[in-house]
Amino acid sequence: MLFRQSNSRRRLGRRSVVLSGAGALALVATSALPLRCNGKFYPGVVIAGVAIGGMTREEALIALEDRTGDFQQAAVTYVYEDRTWRFSASELGLTIDYEATLDEAWGHGREDGVTGRYEALLDRRSRTLAFVGRMNEDKLDSVLQEIAAELDLDPVDAVFTMDGTAIAISPEQTGRTLDVGVLRQLTVDGIGDLQPFTITLPVTVTAAAVTAADLEASRAEAARLVSRKVTLRYGDTRWTVDRDALARSIVVPGDTVNARPTLDPGTLVIILQSIADEIYRSPVNAEIGWNNGVQAITESREGRSVDLNQLAELVIEAAGKETGRIVQVPVDKIPPTIDSRNLDALGIAELMAEGSSSFAGSSEERAINVEVSAQKVDHALIPPGGTLSFLQTVGDISVDAGFVEGKIIADGWYASDIGGGVCQVSTTVFRAALLAGLPFAEWHPHSFRVSFYELDGWAAGLDAAIYQPNHEWEWPLDLVITNPTDSWILLQMTTQDQVVRASLYGPKTGYQVELANVEFSDPTDPPPPLERTSDTVPTGERRQTQQAQPGITATLVRRVIQDGELQSEDTFVSVYAPVAEAFVIGTG
Repeated sequence: MLFRQSNSRRRLGRRSVVLSGAGALALVATSALPLRCNGKFYPGVVIAGVAIGGMTREEALIALEDRTGDFQQAAVTYVYEDRTWRFSASELGLTIDYEATLDEAWGHGREDGVTGRYEALLDRRSRTLAFVGRMNEDKLDSVLQEIAAELDLDPVDAVFTMDGTAIAISPEQTGRTLDVGVLRQLTVDGIGDLQPFTITLPVTVTAAAVTAADLEASRAEAARLVSRKVTLRYGDTRWTVDRDALARSIVVPGDTVNARPTLDPGTLVIILQSIADEIYRSPVNAEIGWNNGVQAITESREGRSVDLNQLAELVIEAAGKETGRIVQVPVDKIPPTIDSRNLDALGIAELMAEGSSSFAGSSEERAINVEVSAQKVDHALIPPGGTLSFLQTVGDISVDAGFVEGKIIADGWYASDIGGGVCQVSTTVFRAALLAGLPFAEWHPHSFRVSFYELDGWAAGLDAAIYQPNHEWEWPLDLVITNPTDSWILLQMTTQDQVVRASLYGPKTGYQVELANVEFSDPTDPPPPLERTSDTVPTGERRQTQQAQPGITATLVRRVIQDGELQSEDTFVSVYAPVAEAFVIGTG
């Protein structure tokens, strides 16, 4: 080996020798000889076949660079059939450290004591060294992987294809895989000689599972499968699976000796998917309401879907026939979840509870938003064991959805935003669910006490805030009601005389719901007054836009009893922040 890694450098150990008699005389007689090696390597130093004894360091460096020049330029040539890849030493990640190599050689005769120096000087003891270098194994692996990426091929089976109107055979392709691990070892082993060398790439060849010869005997049978199109029928509509599509589906089983060509169901399913999509119709649920019982407001409709797997098998069967290549598309009915012909199955039997809230005194914009949001959640249904999300049910709160700009709470101020007033409806729905004894998966009180929610005798602490984010960094606030029963629950909304009502109809649960009186904490003082300027108000005018309001915490406890046993006890805590007086100073 003429090359070694530089991670550990060996140094010759010292040894002591005691001389006497004639030996001592010889030492005295040759005491001046080491002067001949000043600035030169001692005799006997050989590096990778290059004798550098008696050379200066500069001469030795030139000799070593000349020794490795060809290797540096073209270290390895990889060959596979008529293709070649040639790489220099540096491209393979190999670096020869000439200075470190010469440093190690320089120690010969200088680090072994007096006797060792003279033995070296008299050429009685030589020293053969290897080049010192570094190998970047990641770089080598990267080169070998690049070769593998160019060389590797997956085997490809022969297949039947259509050549005009005739069945043809697309020939197989042999696969090949470069054994990167073996190639890596061959490369590392060859580098040690520091001479350009060639490696025939170690490649594993993989034969295709199906060859053209395997298919030749079945060509006639395959031709029969694709001899004519297959017609599909559903009602008065017709589709065809043409010969090209059938040819793309032909497969031959792995036992090619006894193989009989057939059509692949999986390929046919992909081909037939567009027909299935055209026939598909989603079911339509009935919209229901309550009027002395459950009634259908709109009729339900069955959906339909194609059994694609069965259709593929029918196409395969038809393709095997000389005549009668017609298939009736198998279609399954999809029943609606809410069937207008079977409303009793919903289990909705009675009024469970009702909540209300007054929006008297609201601006026209706020009243519009109350009406719109009530209409959007009207007739919503909560499935057995499922939930109802207010945000999902009300949908997009935008101008396009019918909402207008109304008042909301933002950063301690009453401000305007699209959909102000929607919380009036979420509060009303919350009250109905609260009185019905239904659990809540999510509920949030308002940040501030809102007088609207106490106009008709409801206490503070019985409101529900919702918020649909306007920005991606904001979090939504939702009201999510859970249905713990085995029946459906219907939410029905009405607005009349500036009062919005939420009625929940469902099964007879036998719940007795007890609401304790709301308990209030000691109030906290409002912060100092707030002021803002506005160019819509005349200069010098000061208008009050918000009344001061103390902060307070309201705590409500609900107990749900069924058949004399306590089923649940929930505590609802609403922390209302104090509100400062707010004034607008005119600059207009």
